[in-house]
Amino acid sequence: MKKVLILFLIIGIPIILLVIIDNYFDDKSEIYIEKEAFYSCDSLTTINIPYSVISIGGGVFSGCKKLLNVNISDKNENFAVINNILYNKKEKSVISCFSNNSYITIPSGTRKIESNAFSWCKQLEKLEIPNTVTFIGEQAFSNCSVLKYVNIPDSVTEINKSTFLGCRELVSVDFPYSVTNIGYGAFAMCKSLKNIEIPDSVIQIESLAFTLCSSLTSITIPDSVMSIGKEAFDDCPSLTIQCNAGSYTEQYCKENNLKYFTTPDWLLD
Repeated sequence: MKKVLILFLIIGIPIILLVIIDNYFDDKSEIYIEKEAFYSCDSLTTINIPYSVISIGGGVFSGCKKLLNVNISDKNENFAVINNILYNKKEKSVISCFSNNSYITIPSGTRKIESNAFSWCKQLEKLEIPNTVTFIGEQAFSNCSVLKYVNIPDSVTEINKSTFLGCRELVSVDFPYSVTNIGYGAFAMCKSLKNIEIPDSVIQIESLAFTLCSSLTSITIPDSVMSIGKEAFDDCPSLTIQCNAGSYTEQYCKENNLKYFTTPDWLLD
């Protein structure tokens, strides 16, 4: 039995790779396609996934602007395509979106959104995520340049690295009280964010989490936050951080010369 790993990033030669996958390997091969393998194949319009493909990484079709058809072999029980979104049926996960729709609803029962699954979906404005989703991977929505609204269900405990990086039109985020960590660069370059309220379930905000959020004016950080990474709020020129006197956040603001406002004690009772 052949085991084949397709892991390289390929740009500009989609037809060659399509022929390899579709014709070269026999049904005894096991083909593994790594994440973003077809990244930015601008001319790719159709791809056939044969029986022998048993693993496909997240964001495999990111930046494939003209991709219209992903055909799964009837013999392949691992994958399905619903409304131009590729799913792993066994994992119940979203692998990669190649839809041009402005509004997408992920079906209930989905458990995971893989890394880069919706990255570079430049038409996507609104996304509905069911509360069956417990994991959202790194860069899942990065560079969705017109994304304005996405709900984060209370089944999710972490906003991963660069999840919303470069979502320039994202105007607000409602964090559920299940989230404990906001990852590295999670909202970097979200230039339309204005006001953020961090729930008291969060204990850590990692480096660069909100860097280059040029419209961000206010962020409220509770006492539960005991770790804030380097440059978490760099290049946010209008930002004032609201926190409690004597908190870890107040000390962080002092050490990093950030504007902050402490809530009066009499308002805390």
